[in-house]
Amino acid sequence: MLSTNCNTLSTCCANEKLQNSDEFCFAVFRQAIVFKQDACWTFIVTKYHLLVAGWVTLQMGKENNILGNTVGDLIQHTFLKFWQNYTAEKIDRATTLRSVLSYLKSCAATTVLEQRRRMQSRPKEDEFDTVDNVDKPFTKSTERNVEQYVFEVIQKQNLEEKLVSLCKNEQEIVLMQCSFLQMMSPRDIMKLYPDMFQDIKQIYSIKRALKSRIRHKFFN
Repeated sequence: MLSTNCNTLSTCCANEKLQNSDEFCFAVFRQAIVFKQDACWTFIVTKYHLLVAGWVTLQMGKENNILGNTVGDLIQHTFLKFWQNYTAEKIDRATTLRSVLSYLKSCAATTVLEQRRRMQSRPKEDEFDTVDNVDKPFTKSTERNVEQYVFEVIQKQNLEEKLVSLCKNEQEIVLMQCSFLQMMSPRDIMKLYPDMFQDIKQIYSIKRALKSRIRHKFFN
């Protein structure tokens, strides 16, 4: 029954441009996220693959040959990040398909940003060519680094939920994700979401309001 429902919703979603509506596509996302329907998720990946590819390519800019991943890899990582982080609670707070796609778009930006940071922090090949580094075993320091990394990931996930819960609308959710969790500059956010914000001044204004809310919530 659920599979048939998803097939019906997917068919309606594919034809929604003719109806000037997005309720069926939004419903497909809800079925995929809340009820974990593989058929709906497969449809989402197929339908929005080119859209995500465009976002990823835009974020990569001229670095497409030095980021170490193909566009296809980054697209897969984007959908995976969305699948892992866009929870039932988040889609319950969303009201439109645009809100869901904004989160997916932020996942694309984050995926490229994280890959860029990995490439920048990765040791150069010749650093491993010395005798001292050949077959070098893990040390307690290395193990602590891994444990710290896992701890930071868990902490970040918990922090994200708390910060997003402070947001009152789609603009604030996007800005919280991009500015406070992904450390993007207002200029980069404006480039990524030109239709969501009037100008950089508006981004700064919303950011100040969010900072005030964070201080009141966590530091008072």
